Amino acid sequence: MVRWFTWLIAGLAAACGSENSANVSVDAADAAATADTGDGKANEIFSDTAGDEPLAVAGDGASETVPTMDAAEVTAPQCPGGCDDKNPCTNDSCVNVVCKFANNSGACSDGLTCTASDHCQNGSCTGLPLVWQGDQSGSKSEAGLALAADGDNIVVAGWTDSKGNGGRDGWLLRVTANGKVATESTYGGSKNDQFMAVRAVGSDWLAIGTTQTADKADRNGWVVRVDAVGKPVSEVSFGETGEDELHAISPLVDGSFVAAGYSESAAGDPRLWLVKLTAGGTMEWQKTQGTSGFDVAWDIAALPDGGAVTVGDSVDGKGIAHLTLSRFDAKGALVWQQTYADQGESTGWAVVPKIDATGLVSGFVVAGTRAVSGAVNAWVLEASAEGVLGNHQTLAGGKNSAARGLIQQADGSLLVVGKLASTAGVFQAAVWSYAPNLGAVWTATVGADGATGVAVLAMPTGGIVVTGQTGNSKTPDLLLRRIGNKGETSCNF
Repeated sequence: MVRWFTWLIAGLAAACGSENSANVSVDAADAAATADTGDGKANEIFSDTAGDEPLAVAGDGASETVPTMDAAEVTAPQCPGGCDDKNPCTNDSCVNVVCKFANNSGACSDGLTCTASDHCQNGSCTGLPLVWQGDQSGSKSEAGLALAADGDNIVVAGWTDSKGNGGRDGWLLRVTANGKVATESTYGGSKNDQFMAVRAVGSDWLAIGTTQTADKADRNGWVVRVDAVGKPVSEVSFGETGEDELHAISPLVDGSFVAAGYSESAAGDPRLWLVKLTAGGTMEWQKTQGTSGFDVAWDIAALPDGGAVTVGDSVDGKGIAHLTLSRFDAKGALVWQQTYADQGESTGWAVVPKIDATGLVSGFVVAGTRAVSGAVNAWVLEASAEGVLGNHQTLAGGKNSAARGLIQQADGSLLVVGKLASTAGVFQAAVWSYAPNLGAVWTATVGADGATGVAVLAMPTGGIVVTGQTGNSKTPDLLLRRIGNKGETSCNF
């Protein structure tokens, strides 16, 4: 019995020894195969996530190929729960198992209808006020006559009696998107000077209007180019022996500009004045048009063919002014002229061309005033590409109103600015919104009693800006307001 047990124990020991010897052999091979080869890759015993290399099998007596791993196949340590803080104004990341949140300056939405230009700032989403009052006052009078967009900012052109070198001075203001004046500058001499229009020239601005020199009582056309902060780059004035005024300017497709106003002849008769300007503001050519004894252009719009259309008025033999629409070719020659004498006394203040899908002019829209039953009314009308009168109507708001400015938005709708009178005869600055077919959409009044709107601007980031003059009867101030896209004048929407 003892002899059998001793034999059994010896047999088991031999068997175990054989298996252990095999395992030692396999483990040594495994160690060699899994050792880091010094190729700069991570320890290569991990499973192959790409699936392109066979896995090792230990202790089965088969050839045991151990996979290698690319650096991209090693997963970095992750932050428990992830690092998304749900804030669009931070860039989220995991660094050494710790979440990091870096502020960004991207676009966002603050969810408020009373703000525009929403953006990230200091890790939070903030917007600029969509509705504000930015009137500018001084010891005397001032007025805003033109507007231009400068990104989110606004450029206002007009005049001031309160600052500058004496008399009226041309005035340019750069206003931030929240209605604060960033820079302002006055231009001109000791007499009366004013800007009536402004356009961008790259990062510079070209302002036009009228100037009165110290040794000349009559006014001249005036063109001033300034840089982005208002420093004069160039200045030129020109005209005939009498009164000469430039009222409006529009950019042509070649980078030059065309301006319009009136120029008095030697006999003292004002004639429609058309001037082509270089980007620097120097004159290329000038043309005059008119024989009625008083012909004036209040607005001009460049056309795709290099020509232009003007609107203003001409006085007939009885001394009555009539709205007049004139089209010119690229060399300043008159193509046609339409005077709407059958509509009674009227004046055209603003014009925009209607461009069809092929890039051709299909017609025009004009805003102005028209006398009806002894009262002056704001008036908007359509004309064909040849100037034939089409759909037209007086604007909502009663008698003794006026339309002074007009723009067409990207969707074809129209914004008209002017003044609107109540039944009691008190008027306020007003903005009218019209569909492309001249259907009324909404009307908004801005400013106190007596205010007049002269220019309107639809901001690319939302909101509508109006400038003109406040209703202070003794020393009117520059009116500057921003209202909502649907005419909202307060933030209760």
